[in-house]
Amino acid sequence: MIGEENQTRFSSELFGEGKIWLSADFRTELLNAAIEKAGSINQLGRVLGYRSRVHPGWSVRQLLTGAQPFTYQRLVTLSEYTGCPMDRIMKYQVPRRRARNHQNFVTRADL
Repeated sequence: MIGEENQTRFSSELFGEGKIWLSADFRTELLNAAIEKAGSINQLGRVLGYRSRVHPGWSVRQLLTGAQPFTYQRLVTLSEYTGCPMDRIMKYQVPRRRARNHQNFVTRADL
């Protein structure tokens, strides 16, 4: 059935390969609250399990801009750290093409 095929494709876009993309507005709100609680972006990177000695916050910056998806386990860790329930977080899951922040794109008004 054609409808089933489209639904499967959309579901794999959202849930495939263990990558979770969140809408820009919610993602930045959630990460900003976590950075505030952690005290710094580098400390939040350590809380989430990023182990770079030089800059553990680099991956958090990538998450913040939508250049990198969340893994499910890191999203669970972030949920527990911020106290935001996973069911609320998952309501904001979007396909990759809708995850980038709006400020990453140049509009005619910017020219």
